[in-house]
Amino acid sequence: MDEPRPQAMVLPGVRRLLDLLTEGGAVLGLLTGNLEAGAWLKLQRFGVDHYFSFGAFGDEHAERNKLGPEALARAEEVQNHSFSPSRTVIVGDTPRDVSCGQAIGALTIAVATGSFSLEQLSACNPTLAVRSLEDSSRIVGLLKNCSEGRDEACTGSKSPA
Repeated sequence: MDEPRPQAMVLPGVRRLLDLLTEGGAVLGLLTGNLEAGAWLKLQRFGVDHYFSFGAFGDEHAERNKLGPEALARAEEVQNHSFSPSRTVIVGDTPRDVSCGQAIGALTIAVATGSFSLEQLSACNPTLAVRSLEDSSRIVGLLKNCSEGRDEACTGSKSPA
């Protein structure tokens, strides 16, 4: 007999953070190793697809680090202005996500909600490492400081949260 699959859910803090970011005028895109159709279906299933106006997906490039430039190009196309990688943030829960952001010179936020511990993610030197997206004040604070051009604030915290 098959084991029941765990119920999928939106992780704690996700909706609140997405609301805070969109209310603050952030442009949100999805960068994922998933296939585009599957990625949008997942977001739709949980009612969060409307937060994202563009994406870059695994069916476009097998190498995750090549998706960063695609995401930036799509953001520029959708918003009709340029985006600096140094004021772009990649959020993820794997070392590959951190590496993807670092490859384009973006800020990186590592979130220990997946298979990797906070310590493992911190070892990848993200701009900020947090235990969960419930730590919205630190995340929004980093983004606000960066959007205001306070570059010293963009170095973030590499200590466990």
